[in-house]
Amino acid sequence: MLKSKKFWYFDICKDFNLTNEILSTAKSKGKFYEDTLYFYDLIGTGVHPSIKKLSKNASPTTINFDNILVDINTLKIIFHLLQNYKNVSNLKFSNNNFDKKTLEFLINSVLNKDHSVTNLTYEWNDGIIIDNIKYSYKQIKDIDDDKLLQEIKLSKELISNLVKSNKIKVLCLRGNFLGDEGAKMIFENLKAENSELSVLNLFNNSLTDECIDSFCEMILENNKLEEINFGKNYLTDKSINTIGKNYGIFKMSEEEIEEYKKVDRERQELIKQNQKLKQAGKPEMELPFLEKIKEIDGVTYKFKNDTLRCFNFIHNQLTSASYDDIIFLLNANKNCVITTDGKPYSDEQKNTLKEVNAEIDYGNRIFLLK
Repeated sequence: MLKSKKFWYFDICKDFNLTNEILSTAKSKGKFYEDTLYFYDLIGTGVHPSIKKLSKNASPTTINFDNILVDINTLKIIFHLLQNYKNVSNLKFSNNNFDKKTLEFLINSVLNKDHSVTNLTYEWNDGIIIDNIKYSYKQIKDIDDDKLLQEIKLSKELISNLVKSNKIKVLCLRGNFLGDEGAKMIFENLKAENSELSVLNLFNNSLTDECIDSFCEMILENNKLEEINFGKNYLTDKSINTIGKNYGIFKMSEEEIEEYKKVDRERQELIKQNQKLKQAGKPEMELPFLEKIKEIDGVTYKFKNDTLRCFNFIHNQLTSASYDDIIFLLNANKNCVITTDGKPYSDEQKNTLKEVNAEIDYGNRIFLLK
């Protein structure tokens, strides 16, 4: 067994060129930590502290980079080994001060490398280092250099691409201050058919009502996302109302069914015309959007979104006026669970939400925090 040097040095690690050819020279010893020693010995430094914590764990399930710098070669080692060590299902990066090159490698590795990671945390990384200077996402409004702004925006785009992964099921992006711009990119990417994401945490990302229309457009198409954490942002009653208009399962009236059939006929005719236009090399016409419908026991229902079950709205800017819309969300899907603050609501409203009703049990489906 190789003996690692005592100390890990970030500058030595980041400047070494650990190529795929070098990575392929190692022979596995069957223990995760021991397999890393070979590479760090080649680099000429001790093992990364986060890896060293795994020294007594032959087959770890979690690798946690918490409050420490992460160099690109450590990521190369990790993702090289993850091809063989399939027990690692959790990767956590918290407050690491990524530069754009290292971030790009991380994102591409998550998306394209062979690994078994299903839970990914990338949190409290609220900016990006460009040319050895850190730029906070909270302060980019003060930057007037268009080229620099574009670079910073590209780093946000990289982070938003994580939701496209067909492997990641749970993604925590807490405390990155991505703002409405970053959230809109995330919601657009969640429309991708190959996304398998079921849980998304956007706690403390400086989000406002501005991004909620994009969120609602997404949930009308996405049938994989089950839980969203909007906690500690700047959402108002307007956001809850907008979500309610685009969420849930609703019984359709006869008039609505007839209107749906009419639009469906028009849509089918446009599809035929578009086939001819496509063959002629001409621009195709836009198709009208049709929500999913389903007949259950002879009754027709409109399914706006019945997959999303869990909402976290704590520490936003809701008032008692959101009460009716909270009730609406709970009624729109019997499996819906909501976490919100109790402070905006009156005692009567809180008691209603906590009561067990003969028809609708709100008590088990809403959590009112002080």
